[in-house]
Amino acid sequence: MKNKLIFVLFILSFTFFSCTQTVDIDFGKTQDKIVISSFIQPDSTLQVLVSYPIGTLESGSPIINNAHVRLYENDVFVEELQYDNYYYRSSIYPQVNNTYKIEVEAENYPEVQATDHVPDAPLITNVEFIKNYRLEYDDDGDTYNISRVSCKIIDDHSTQNYYEIAVYYKYLSEYDNTYYITSFNYEKNECEIINQEEVIDYRPNSIVFSNNDFNEISQPVNIDLNTSNIFDFFTQGEMIIIVRKVSFAYYQYQKSFTIHNYFQNSDDDLWGSPMPVELFSNVENGLGIFAAYNEVRDTIPVN
Repeated sequence: MKNKLIFVLFILSFTFFSCTQTVDIDFGKTQDKIVISSFIQPDSTLQVLVSYPIGTLESGSPIINNAHVRLYENDVFVEELQYDNYYYRSSIYPQVNNTYKIEVEAENYPEVQATDHVPDAPLITNVEFIKNYRLEYDDDGDTYNISRVSCKIIDDHSTQNYYEIAVYYKYLSEYDNTYYITSFNYEKNECEIINQEEVIDYRPNSIVFSNNDFNEISQPVNIDLNTSNIFDFFTQGEMIIIVRKVSFAYYQYQKSFTIHNYFQNSDDDLWGSPMPVELFSNVENGLGIFAAYNEVRDTIPVN
């Protein structure tokens, strides 16, 4: 999985009733910290992006290519990762229920480290897709289609668990006879397990949630998608449904990134620039994320 973190320093100002006020925000000396980006899972070798923060007006590559990145498994040293094409790469595949730690040293920066635990795979049953489940109306009175993905997650509530669901449509375009993959906007519904996370209004790329509100061992979860009229134009395809069990660090980071991404890509008349949102980090003495997940996938043909 290729991920990129961009950390910027904001000087925030806004204009209201023709008056201008400058708001100073202290983000600390983030420019002196190492930034780590790594999402680990059992199906691929571990890779770590090591960089430093740059300002919005700066240019150039922030990649650090001469760092020492050491990998530990259950507190036992495994290897020093080798730099290759932006990433420091391992030779091993992370194992389920093992804990991994990286230590990173780079000249002129304080040493950083991060730790996370690889969860087991989620247990899901009864995966279902309902095309054009219902109609909704936009602000102009026009209608659009809502489709639904549902499943049941097997979880006995004996431990605190965290999950993520992402849904895509892979379709064949008759214009160029090529397959494309598209995502959807998620819509609120009656599933309080989703609603109580309070991120669905921020146009998430996926849905993350905990098992705090599970009340059944086989817990139903419903996800509603704004599919508009895409199935009228692209009739040959399949829904790709990804369900992940994720670590606490992954869950926290994904929630903060969703809100961060929303404000970076939305227009706001009140704030003169994108609203700053602090990204969750589990990197000691640094910035970024080192987080684990385990996933299962299902595909459902669209008729």
